[in-house]
Amino acid sequence: KLLLGKQYSFGQVSAVVLLTAGVVTATLFSKSSKKGGAGEQGFDPVMLFGVGLCSASTLAMACLGNCQELVFRKYGKHYDEVLLYMHAAGLPLYLIDYSTLKEHMSFWLSPDA
Repeated sequence: KLLLGKQYSFGQVSAVVLLTAGVVTATLFSKSSKKGGAGEQGFDPVMLFGVGLCSASTLAMACLGNCQELVFRKYGKHYDEVLLYMHAAGLPLYLIDYSTLKEHMSFWLSPDA
């Protein structure tokens, strides 16, 4: 048993391991193919930052899924409320780049677009 008392089959665990190995391999080899050859290896902080962001996003989504499961166990399955809160919770983050959003919105609403 792993998380939240669930058991996972061998197929599920092996699928996760193979997918992780594939993503790591593709990430490592994509850097060398973009530079023009496999001979150029080295530390790339931009790539490391991107991989870190993707990993953090994946972990955050996994934590959200576990939180949802705990809430569903305790309060019942009110999926409509959960969808509302999940989508509404991220809306304030758009205010960080409000000027760009306003610019794009005015472009989309213009008759010339």
